Amino acid sequence: MNTASLLRQIRCFFGSGAPASSILSSHDRMFQQARWGVMVIYSFQLFLALRTIPHWSGMASREGMLPLWPVAWMNAMPSETAIYSVLVLFLTGSLLGAVLGRYRICRIAAFIGLFQFISWNYSYGKIGHSLHVLLFISFVLIFLPSGWQRKVNDRITRQHTLFTYWSAQAVPLIAYTMAGIVKVACGIYQVAAGQASVFGPEGLPRHVADRLLQTGSETPLGPWVIENAWLVLPGMWITLYLELFAIYALFRPATRIWFVGGLLIFHVASYFTMTIWFPQNCFLLLLLMLLFPA
Repeated sequence: MNTASLLRQIRCFFGSGAPASSILSSHDRMFQQARWGVMVIYSFQLFLALRTIPHWSGMASREGMLPLWPVAWMNAMPSETAIYSVLVLFLTGSLLGAVLGRYRICRIAAFIGLFQFISWNYSYGKIGHSLHVLLFISFVLIFLPSGWQRKVNDRITRQHTLFTYWSAQAVPLIAYTMAGIVKVACGIYQVAAGQASVFGPEGLPRHVADRLLQTGSETPLGPWVIENAWLVLPGMWITLYLELFAIYALFRPATRIWFVGGLLIFHVASYFTMTIWFPQNCFLLLLLMLLFPA
């Protein structure tokens, strides 16, 4: 078997099974949808930047900042001035990306603005993850080819655009798969050490109880999960499966509705159980995976 034949079989295995004529006829629709998706992503980033404006005065008065390395330059100026500089950079970069995203320099500005905002926001002793997926997607979109925004384009530009957008689609799925790998690896270690793990009925209730004690919050489903460990165990196993094999949905479009639907349910359940909420990830999952006609 030669290399070309082997690669053809691999593509057929991971492909949707659609005939070649159907794939070719939908190529233009996929390209137009990718263009639309890129514009929506930058508009979404601008929306997040605009949402911060009413809170700028409160953000500028935050104390206890220890700048991370991407914003180490903030040590060279007064704290309030440095913070306003980051906020203006975030807003300006996001605006350039949304309005002039056809230019690579504006997409770079959008990435830098978001990167600086995240780095500053997490310079107070706690690093969250709510914007990391958007950050990596913003970085990937820097590599869109020249002329990607035009409706009519040559085949090479279309292919390059679709590959870049496909790479952006891979970002959230890789993140979930990495999370699944960590959970499974930790679970195996806990089982070997004779501890409660995600594979058993005590793992999730213990985690929920610990989270509620840390935050001092009350949730609609938290006490129920703690009291009904065996009932929620299958849901935990399904979540582990969805996270661990999320990357598979990148190659099998027909499975995306099940993976994305399950992950959205997981996020909603996490909020009503432990007040853990990732609305940005939910939006990007819907946009990149379910609203794209692959």
